[in-house]
Amino acid sequence: MVAGLRRISSISEVYMTDNQHQCACGAKAKRAKPCTPEAAVKHKKALRAGKIARPCVFLDRDGVINKGGLINKPSDFELIPGVVEAIVSLKRAGFLVGIVTNQSGLSEDYEGKIVWKNAPLSRAQLHAIHDEMIRLLGKEARPYFIKACPHAKKLNCRCRKPKPGMLNAAARKYKIDKSRSFMVGDMATDIQAGINAGVTPLLVLSGYDSTQKDSCPSSTLAFPSLREAAQHIIATTKQPRPAPVPGKTPRFDTVPEGEILGKRRPAPVPGRGPVNDTVPEGEILNKPRPAPVPGRGPVFDTVPQDEVLNKKT
Repeated sequence: MVAGLRRISSISEVYMTDNQHQCACGAKAKRAKPCTPEAAVKHKKALRAGKIARPCVFLDRDGVINKGGLINKPSDFELIPGVVEAIVSLKRAGFLVGIVTNQSGLSEDYEGKIVWKNAPLSRAQLHAIHDEMIRLLGKEARPYFIKACPHAKKLNCRCRKPKPGMLNAAARKYKIDKSRSFMVGDMATDIQAGINAGVTPLLVLSGYDSTQKDSCPSSTLAFPSLREAAQHIIATTKQPRPAPVPGKTPRFDTVPEGEILGKRRPAPVPGRGPVNDTVPEGEILNKPRPAPVPGRGPVFDTVPQDEVLNKKT
């Protein structure tokens, strides 16, 4: 088992990171450092109370994360190029990233008993495959959860895609906002599962069956791989900057990149007025000249260029 993760034994295997609270709110989700212990307690309480709803990107496994079709041993697991970077970018953008995969090779019934004597996959093998996947993804690209349907196809269970059981269960457990979530898969069943769950489906063409697009609704967006799909998700969900309010200093997040609000004015040069572009808005440059001192002329740096000095004749 990979360090830093814990497994919850159930019909659908789930893996979770220990620092779940890091993505509890938008501001904290974008921070590299974990929350303070005090903030962590508040976030966990808010999560349990259902006060924080977070968007999620649900990922199919085979054909989206790894190459090939059915994987029955860890040595066959090979990541598709760009997957790590794509998952990291989604997590930094504030999304939970979870995996939902059909694993009918386990061929189990609802009690966990094997219904196919020659089942090609066992629970131990599935755990080993997922441990290898997490190792290859690395710490920054760890999935928030992994849910797998272990049931035989003939059972017609509610969790096997294209039915939305795994997505809905994850949404309830982790307080996911489905209206802002996505389902990325390489099969028509993944697309239909996303539609049935009420999330936005996206098709990737990195799977072994390139004809799946023909079985999807015509409005389905398709991308070469998860890398391009992640770029689309981030680009379409980026929050627009609010318009500046007249009479108020613009917020820092609305200032164009490279513009500095708090510029320091340079020290005044004797005999010269302040530099115009460093004077705060509303400050008047041409201040009234001081009253002349008897027997002395006015100060030279306050005299306009065309003014004649009162010289003694």
